[in-house]
Amino acid sequence: MALKAHGATITPSVAEIALQFVKLVAAAVLGIFLIFAMLYYLRRHVAVVDRGSFVALPRPGYATASSAGVDLAAAVTSEIALAPGERGAAVVAGWGFAMHAGL
Repeated sequence: MALKAHGATITPSVAEIALQFVKLVAAAVLGIFLIFAMLYYLRRHVAVVDRGSFVALPRPGYATASSAGVDLAAAVTSEIALAPGERGAAVVAGWGFAMHAGL
């Protein structure tokens, strides 16, 4: 494979191509390692806790097959209505996250 730069043809050697390939593979392996290390850390230090509630809540789930995320049920006993643009209603979903002391 020849590269042209400023009118000159540059042909990388096999060693240069191999070095670039090794760098690419090393970066990919490092990225995968970092992802697994982060998942391992989160699994050991963050626990999802079902705090329960006064009402029986369904488990989070997809509303449709094309949903981008899961829906959480609200732990409310009466209807909450917000006007367009209104803020300030705290809606409890019955879930919490516990983190180990020292984090």
